Amino acid sequence: MRYVGKIDVALYESFFGKLRGDDVVLTAEREAHIKARHPLDYTYFIQHITAVVETPDIIMADGKHPATALLVKKLSDTQLYAVLRLAVDGDKPGLSHSIMTFYRVRDSNLAKLMRKIKYFSIPRKTGILCIDYTLVL
Repeated sequence: MRYVGKIDVALYESFFGKLRGDDVVLTAEREAHIKARHPLDYTYFIQHITAVVETPDIIMADGKHPATALLVKKLSDTQLYAVLRLAVDGDKPGLSHSIMTFYRVRDSNLAKLMRKIKYFSIPRKTGILCIDYTLVL
């Protein structure tokens, strides 16, 4: 297991409730998954995972999996997508925030995903928080 970055706890708690700490880790099993299932994206992963975790451009709450955030970081040539399982109150002791998978995402796929997701945020750029597509400043 290795450390990959820290999350902004206050931002995530507004969506997911009380969190356990701010450190995000990557298990060897999940890293092997990324290498095997997304081999062309692995170089991006190694270079940018800390930026994706610490300064995502978009954060969405996964409607299918509780305590799971979908992170997007926009680069000049592509967009990076990571699935982050958060450790929340009520989880087993010792569970950490953990990267589940990582890959590049096309504009069209991101737009489709954002139409389906209930919550999303664009932190640090505009300060806009959208909840159920109703603008709240």
